Amino acid sequence: MEMFREGIISEPGKVVLRQREKRKPKEGEALIRIKSSAVCGSDMHIFSGRHPYVSLPTTVGHEVAGVVEETGSGVTAVKAGDRVCVEPLIACGGCYYCRRGRYDYCET
Repeated sequence: MEMFREGIISEPGKVVLRQREKRKPKEGEALIRIKSSAVCGSDMHIFSGRHPYVSLPTTVGHEVAGVVEETGSGVTAVKAGDRVCVEPLIACGGCYYCRRGRYDYCET
């Protein structure tokens, strides 16, 4: 099986890279070969151990762009070969915060 690397903040101030097996995408999922990843402000708060909602250890690098390698059943919005960037939040669109454009505070 093919392997990939992931970055894990294991404790405040410490990042560990580990190899993992790539898995097949499940229903509704797309497998993306990452071409670029960014470090954002929340990653920095996690790294410092001061993020209020994230416990360690945790995988970081949620702001990514790449190419779809494979899709699971039911995926119709993208196909293998498509270039994509990832919106790391899944928001309901209807709660108080979503209606005000604050998807990062979605209640559901």
